[in-house]
Amino acid sequence: MFNSIPKAAQDVLWYNPLVHIVGMARQSLYPTYNGDYLSPGYVALIGSIALLFGLLLLVRHFKRLMES
Repeated sequence: MFNSIPKAAQDVLWYNPLVHIVGMARQSLYPTYNGDYLSPGYVALIGSIALLFGLLLLVRHFKRLMES
């Protein structure tokens, strides 16, 4: 599916980690699926950054969250 859309749209959608996750799921289910665009490292990096940001917000606002 990703390979069937225009190149300009592929260039934009490549930055969406959900495209990589769905592609990895398709690659694991369909042996003939071509997943040349997949980057597990990119998904791990974006996930780690989001986790770190969420933990920093939790540490910063812990007292206010516990009061309400």
